[in-house]
Amino acid sequence: MTKYRKFKHNKLSSFSLGRNKITGISANSGMRKNIIIGLSVLLAFLIFPLMVSEEVEYSTGFTGTTGSLAWSFTTGYIIRSSPALGDVDGDGGMEILVGSNDNKVYCLDGTTGIKEWGFLTGGDLNSSPALGDVDGDGNMEVLIGSDDNKVY
Repeated sequence: MTKYRKFKHNKLSSFSLGRNKITGISANSGMRKNIIIGLSVLLAFLIFPLMVSEEVEYSTGFTGTTGSLAWSFTTGYIIRSSPALGDVDGDGGMEILVGSNDNKVYCLDGTTGIKEWGFLTGGDLNSSPALGDVDGDGNMEVLIGSDDNKVY
């Protein structure tokens, strides 16, 4: 009959076998429970956001006073970027810019959510747009990185 030794302490041991290093953990029952809980939490944080983010294909605007829905805009595919806000057309009103994985960056009217323009890139847009007067002409430019290895 094989006897199993109970560990009073947790132990990490490793040894080298040629080029390979082998590591083993000897853990008591309390440590085993912590390892299982830790792995479950880690998997939840890795898998759950992927499941949730695949559902988002629209942008929404909410009123600042009541939090009720003011407008929504549907893109051609998933939105993973955060919106940027700014007056990019110089009309005194705010525009909302957001990238989508349909390879487009959208400029929406901040009040109505109506599309003012869209720009087609060569790849998915997982990054968020940045706004600034890059060339010093007094007009706001929009910059966004694309999965085609280009900045537009």
